[in-house]
Amino acid sequence: MTITLIIAAALVIGCLIMVSVISHRRKQRRAGYVLPSLASLTHHRPGAGEIQAIEHHLTRAAQQAVSNDLHFTLPAFPKKSDHVYRLCNRITRYAIPEKNGQQWHYYIEGNEVYLPAVLDEFIQATNVIDVMFTDGIPMIVGLNGHDLREFTEDYALARPMTKNNDVPVQAAILTNSNADIEFLGTRRESRQEYNLQHSHGFISGTLIVCGVLTALTAVFMPPFLFYWMMAAGAGLLLPGIILSLIPVSNRRRLRDIQCYRGIPKRWGLFGDFDHSQKHSISLGGIDLIYPRHWEPWLHQDLGSVTQIEMYEDQQVVRQGKYLSLREESTRFPYHRYGKNLLIALTSAFALLILACNQPVNLPVKLSLNWLTGTETKVTTNFSELQNMPLYVGDFLEAKGVGMCYMPPNLSAQDKPNFRAFDCSGIYWNNTSPLPVPESEQVDRAAALLAELNNQLHPDAGARKVNDSLRNVITRSGMSLLDDFSSLVLKTQALCEFENSDCVRLKNALVNLGNSPNWENLLARAKAGKLEQSNVLLRPASAEALEKLVIATTSTAINKEVENAAMRLNSPPPGGVLLISDEGKSLVENAPVNEQTEEMTPLAHWQSLQKLSNMLLHTPFEVQGIVTDVSVDANGTRHILLHFQPDSVMLARFIGSCILLVVFSLLVIINGIYTFIRWRQRRRRMTDIRRYYDNCFRHDYPSSEVQP
Repeated sequence: MTITLIIAAALVIGCLIMVSVISHRRKQRRAGYVLPSLASLTHHRPGAGEIQAIEHHLTRAAQQAVSNDLHFTLPAFPKKSDHVYRLCNRITRYAIPEKNGQQWHYYIEGNEVYLPAVLDEFIQATNVIDVMFTDGIPMIVGLNGHDLREFTEDYALARPMTKNNDVPVQAAILTNSNADIEFLGTRRESRQEYNLQHSHGFISGTLIVCGVLTALTAVFMPPFLFYWMMAAGAGLLLPGIILSLIPVSNRRRLRDIQCYRGIPKRWGLFGDFDHSQKHSISLGGIDLIYPRHWEPWLHQDLGSVTQIEMYEDQQVVRQGKYLSLREESTRFPYHRYGKNLLIALTSAFALLILACNQPVNLPVKLSLNWLTGTETKVTTNFSELQNMPLYVGDFLEAKGVGMCYMPPNLSAQDKPNFRAFDCSGIYWNNTSPLPVPESEQVDRAAALLAELNNQLHPDAGARKVNDSLRNVITRSGMSLLDDFSSLVLKTQALCEFENSDCVRLKNALVNLGNSPNWENLLARAKAGKLEQSNVLLRPASAEALEKLVIATTSTAINKEVENAAMRLNSPPPGGVLLISDEGKSLVENAPVNEQTEEMTPLAHWQSLQKLSNMLLHTPFEVQGIVTDVSVDANGTRHILLHFQPDSVMLARFIGSCILLVVFSLLVIINGIYTFIRWRQRRRRMTDIRRYYDNCFRHDYPSSEVQP
């Protein structure tokens, strides 16, 4: 059943990944994905007249290009399956001088499109554009309510374009005929240049962190959620690790870089007004934006013909022979360590939680010992078990008669009053069993309590006085002590050793007996002079006397309970102590602990006697995996047992061990990467400056290079 669930979960995750990849690729093929729109994107299938007008225009444009020896690329002829997309956006154009004249390029948000010359005059600040996404460059077939069908009689050739498609240029209308600049073409951004400005590890890092937290949560989930969450954690971890090891290259995300040859100068078209740019260097009217660390060497190429490569936003990536971001990234790689630090901290947190969790410590210990080999041990004899060689991971079966017992230092109950025997531990020895607890002091306390109760709350007909006097006492609400001497004698028997409770009780009896001191009152009671004495008490006095007797007897009984519990918690030296490391009972049908905080001390004593009679001679039959073996100072052998795990617990054990290994590897690997990359980042700029100093010193030995 569990294997079926895991396979089903893997299939579901695989299907979800496949559907997302397919939908992503289908979305990429739509024009709306390439050309963003300021309004909702709509599309329709072009009619026959619209397709005919497009084909006629492209045919005329191709013929004119051949006759005039022009070299540029036209959009491909539309297919029947192509759609016309209507979007709303700005159109920008950029002019570059060529051999055959000035050429215009049209762009929508940095993406080059083909615009027929007949539609150029309809360009506005914001345009409603009909575009067809052909196999070549996207082609605008309608603009602000005008399309090619309006110009079927007189087609003008579109202004020449470059051979390169999809050339992103700054969104500004600019005419440039300066002889100081020559456009050489465009190239795709390299992977090194892309990595300098973008972090490719966000997705993989997010997947790994989410996978770690999901798998950690699964360890504490109930069985019906455990398998699903473990599968979900694995489904997040594996793709994240794969993406970290094998970065996926998305060429569509790489920007285009424009290549120029010209003479950079210290002034620029906008440099005098843009005070944020300290360099104020321009190339043929284009302000250049340089990396900050290039400033000491920029003056080397000023006033001379230099090849410069830049993005559409004039960010320079290469200038001259040496200044190059790509070369920097190749020689001195720029590594981000934020992802590794986050993964290491998350994995360390998960590792700490697992290490503090008992279901992880146990399977690791057992797994290490199972690899070395374990055995099954069966015994019904105490002596055999005491001398039997046992190792962690062995399976033990033991049967016999012992005592339910847990050492005080292993028990969760540290209160002085007695608690029921804990059958999660079994003490097994061949000596005579301990006797059931007995105490004369408890018997004396019980006799005093019974005597006072019989006199203050007598049964009908138990009074020694006549009926008329009894009726008078009842109507008055008073209480009568008709055997006062018995209370005095039982108090003396209980209070052989003086304590504060006994002193208060004796003083109260002395006052009631109208005696000068306790010795006098006790002598009168022993001589029989108090046998005919009756003591009449008001309700408040009777209640106070009863509380004094209860307090005195409780102190005596609690002390005896503690002494008896200590004797029971001190079995003879030697023997074997079988303990459940899960805290579960090792005895079937163990007596239920009926003790509560409201029980009187006498009830506690009676419970102690009852449980002792049952649990000092307890038949047991235990089976479990040995998790620890030790011998204490008294020579008692402690054997910790863990019940044989079921399928769910076994799955948790295996999953916990796997997670422990995975989290440890993640902490170690990412911790090392974080430290190495942090050190490289600290030294990178120093190494780059040293490299450029050496390069320019070699070419310009007489010039002074700024540090």
